[in-house]
Amino acid sequence: MEYPKVKSGKSYLLFAGLFLLFTLAPVLNLSGQVAVEAQGSSDLAGVNVAVYGGGHSDENYASRMAVVNLFEWMNATVETLSPTQVSTEGLDGYDIFVMPGISPYTVFSDEMGSPGLNIIQSFVEGGGAYFGIYGGYYFEWPNYGLFDVVMRVPATGVSSLVHLGGISVNHASTGPDLTAEPASYSTMRWGCGFFEATDDTPINVIASYPENNLPAMVTFRNGSGAVFLSSPHPEYEEGGTRDGTTRHDDLADPDTEWGLLLKVARWLINPTTFTPPPNTGGTTTEPPPLELVLLVGGLVVVIIAIVSIALFLKRRR
Repeated sequence: MEYPKVKSGKSYLLFAGLFLLFTLAPVLNLSGQVAVEAQGSSDLAGVNVAVYGGGHSDENYASRMAVVNLFEWMNATVETLSPTQVSTEGLDGYDIFVMPGISPYTVFSDEMGSPGLNIIQSFVEGGGAYFGIYGGYYFEWPNYGLFDVVMRVPATGVSSLVHLGGISVNHASTGPDLTAEPASYSTMRWGCGFFEATDDTPINVIASYPENNLPAMVTFRNGSGAVFLSSPHPEYEEGGTRDGTTRHDDLADPDTEWGLLLKVARWLINPTTFTPPPNTGGTTTEPPPLELVLLVGGLVVVIIAIVSIALFLKRRR
């Protein structure tokens, strides 16, 4: 059988170009996928967050506004649900349920009652996440029994008045990894309590009070889900406008706890396998793995060799 003779070097170049395209396309797509995954790895893109919208006081409203702005900053899809929506429609379709600062008496006597409590418990046990800031810890009083972790008051040696105080970050935390966090933060503290388990539930300490080393912020597993509870008010950006409220701006907090809360929130949605990266702000761009670089480089060398040999053979004819 006779094969058609190649009439010019252009055919060799065309062949080489097609080979390069079809050979490297999956590899280049892989490197693009690495970049895309890295870009989305530092926020809550695609995560649906429900914020409890009950309460009647200025403090309730301010805390709610702060957590809404907090999770929108995390790039989550945020919706505020009324007490009726929670107790009648449930939390299907949401990944995280957020309880901002609110009195439990308001929730149980005026708004949701036991049906809402049961819905929240089922949501978390079924794999959902609970993010309770300040008001959220009230539900850990033993008489409510939302989870097997309760808040005790007072935290000895810590003022119960509204003030700016320190929290010590637990670098030994296993849920999430906080080794890249600073040793401490300054945050708003009010009515300070601490957390402990009523049974053998393992508690991971996020931060503690430097005055007594008692847990001020904790995470733990509950059924298939995960829970974060905080006695301090890290949702507020005291002295700043990012939280959408001027409440407590007279305290002028010198730092922000939002990066810490982002790590916590990301751990909550995947508490078994997720370990947060050191970078918590914006998007990240990770370089392609070394194996990928070597593979692409090797293929380029092969293509150059093929083209060179083809051109050499053409000249010999």
